[in-house]
Amino acid sequence: MKTRAKLLAALLPLLASAPVVSGAGLAVPVEWTRAAPREREARLIEQGAERHGWPAMAAALRSAALDTYARGDLTNAEAWAAAARWAARWGSTEAEEDARWRAAMLEEGWPAAREAFAQAVDPARGSTPLAERLPAALRVRLLADSAWSADYFALEKPLDRRAESLAILARLHARDAAAWEEFKALALAISLVHDTPPPAHWPHWQVPQDVLPRRLAPAEEVFDHLVALTREGRALWRADRLEAAELRFMVDIALPAEERAWALARVRAPLAKLADTYSSIQYRQDRIEADAYVWPGPGYRLEDILSEGGICVDQAYFSTQAGKARGAPTLLFAGAGRDGRHAWFGYLGPGRRWMLDAGRHASQNYVTGVAHDPQTWTEISDHELKFLSEGFRRERNAREARAHADFARWLREAGRVREAEAAARAAIRLERRTLEA
Repeated sequence: MKTRAKLLAALLPLLASAPVVSGAGLAVPVEWTRAAPREREARLIEQGAERHGWPAMAAALRSAALDTYARGDLTNAEAWAAAARWAARWGSTEAEEDARWRAAMLEEGWPAAREAFAQAVDPARGSTPLAERLPAALRVRLLADSAWSADYFALEKPLDRRAESLAILARLHARDAAAWEEFKALALAISLVHDTPPPAHWPHWQVPQDVLPRRLAPAEEVFDHLVALTREGRALWRADRLEAAELRFMVDIALPAEERAWALARVRAPLAKLADTYSSIQYRQDRIEADAYVWPGPGYRLEDILSEGGICVDQAYFSTQAGKARGAPTLLFAGAGRDGRHAWFGYLGPGRRWMLDAGRHASQNYVTGVAHDPQTWTEISDHELKFLSEGFRRERNAREARAHADFARWLREAGRVREAEAAARAAIRLERRTLEA
């Protein structure tokens, strides 16, 4: 411990003016990589980036991570890989990020994603680096938290808007740093869901736009609401007990504050019987007989739906949004059966198992239900969600397998093909469901 402290003290003056330089260029001291980066190393990395730039620091950190992996130290290699990813992220410009995002959407080929791009991208953005989306203190904080960073990069997807995600993280941290530390997974989920506005047909198309505007509740409000529910002991699921992968299905709340309060006061079904909220809405057979599939009323509050009754899609909307407001991850599913189209909902039930058939009538033979993935607004099937609910990704073998797969990709990009193949095989030996490997 004393040796490490002396080494860092000796390196501080050097890195304040220039990071360690070897014959191959910028380099990270080998002694650093024998443990995960901590606050002192993170501050030195920040200082090095100020002098040499984040791209140069990203290359040095990535090289250090690969060398650590080659030594067989997977745990610390993964920690330094997370630091390398942050450095690469912060060194890219907003114009580069917009171009990357646009390419990802074109590859996805989803019209709603292109629509969101047209609404959200500022053509005036240019060479500003993404590092400026975060204050220096928060950058240091992220560099020094390798476990949280690994979760962030494991969950992030190509369709996420990285600049906006970082900005949301910064706002939530500036608003309440203590709550951010206590509910880091919640902050992560919100940053990856609220980075892009929802499409025009979300949460479903059977209600007019002027009756239900297609927008999420503000990120700060959602964070404060779910934190308060947890601290007060009123949440169906404590927001500090779930992973971000589960919380992303909770934070896509459309309800304004007054409707969230109404749901807390009036919807009382416990988690084990949350499916009962679906049948609490009177089914309007007269609308079906009149082919009135679009909501006919002037308002679409939860109170309106409970008072007026509705068809299956209204029942599903009521159940999902009331569930989110009460602190439960939920999804609205739609599918085709032998009697036509139908909507139902799913939720994270007791034992962290997804209950996917609330309101889904077995006699209708609905083979597959499709919902929106709120992180990307693309479609996710109930079969995919059931795969997620198996929970294998939370197991140690699965996490280590994913790390091996990440290094396999980096080694292949570096032209180290034999090592890349060995890394991929190591991932598959640990967990055969590691699709990346």
